Parts: sequence; structure tokens; C-alpha cells
Amino acid sequence: MKMNGLLTDNPGKTAFEGVSLEGLDGIIESTERQLFERFGPLLTLQQTAELFHRTPDGLRVSLNRNTRFSNALNAAKRRIGRRIYFRASMLARLIEEGMV
Repeated sequence: MKMNGLLTDNPGKTAFEGVSLEGLDGIIESTERQLFERFGPLLTLQQTAELFHRTPDGLRVSLNRNTRFSNALNAAKRRIGRRIYFRASMLARLIEEGMV
């Protein structure tokens, strides 16, 4: 299985498991910068759904599951009043760690 340009034999694991994230710092900063320039520091639920190629309702369903992706996404979630936002910096890390 090919993930982010790396091959992994186990589809249940990401290509980055067991690898130090030190080498990814520059890549993550680049991804974070791109997200920040496009969306700002916080993404709405709609923007996050578009980023992950899901519908807003599909993203809401994902948030209520107990998976690595949903747990990481919930960690990036911030509520301001009744609205839900996601931190661009944490979404960049999700993308670069291959959790998407």
C-alpha cells in the first residue's frame, strides 16, 4: 500500500509508525503554512470536511466514532459558542502523519 509516497505492507498502520517525527518538522511547517494561508488559524467544520473530501454530515459522523483519526480530529476541535472549529496546526500534523 502506498501512503504519502512511502510504501507500507500493513494497511492498518501508517507509513510513519515507529519513525521519529523530527524529519517531518519542515514538511509539517510547510503544510501548516499552506493551511494557514488558505483558511487562517481555525477551520470551520465545512472547510475541514472539504479538506478531507467528506461532507459536513460525514465529518460529524466521523467525530463520533472511536478511531485514531476521529480521536486526533477531536483533539484538534475547538468550540466557540455553538460553532465548531479545528486548529490548522493540528490538522497539518494529521495530514503529514498519514492519519488521513
